[in-house]
Amino acid sequence: MKQVFKILVAMLAIVGATSAQAQTKEFLEAFNQVKHLAGLPNSQGYKDIELVQYPAEMLRTMGVKELPNSQNILGNLKVIYQVKIPLSGENRRIGESAYHRFYSLIHQSRKPKLYEQVMCQTTKGQEISVYEAIRKKSNQPSEFIILIRNNEKALICDIVGYLDVKRIMNMLSPELKNYVKEDTLSISNK
Repeated sequence: MKQVFKILVAMLAIVGATSAQAQTKEFLEAFNQVKHLAGLPNSQGYKDIELVQYPAEMLRTMGVKELPNSQNILGNLKVIYQVKIPLSGENRRIGESAYHRFYSLIHQSRKPKLYEQVMCQTTKGQEISVYEAIRKKSNQPSEFIILIRNNEKALICDIVGYLDVKRIMNMLSPELKNYVKEDTLSISNK
């Protein structure tokens, strides 16, 4: 039984490594830097940061089912990276620093620009922003980075798959899809 579990974990690791190819290398570098810092024995502030990678194959193996009317999101998903960062308490400065590593990827003054903003909503002290990666080939999956933040914590999700903006909004919340408008005027420097 243990050997079967080890083989399954090894297979998921290989699948996870190959499914991340569509992600911007800059996101993967930031994720791996924070993961490394969180894994150091004396990095007390980083210990509270939670980092998870969910390859789609692992979600299917775990028995995650498609929701009704989900338009086959799980079938089109490749990988989800998730980072939970506490922004309050004695390690607030470290949390802000970790959050800034990811926020700097989507900052408008960054050259070359990596992500284009799709949606931003602020309500009751919580901000939700969704960005889509600009640099992608037509045959590669799309990449979306989602930043959710309030005064106490931040959540960063990076989703790769053959998904569009409406499916991403459905994953977040069915109510958010009403805020999505297709941008017919592109002013980005693509």
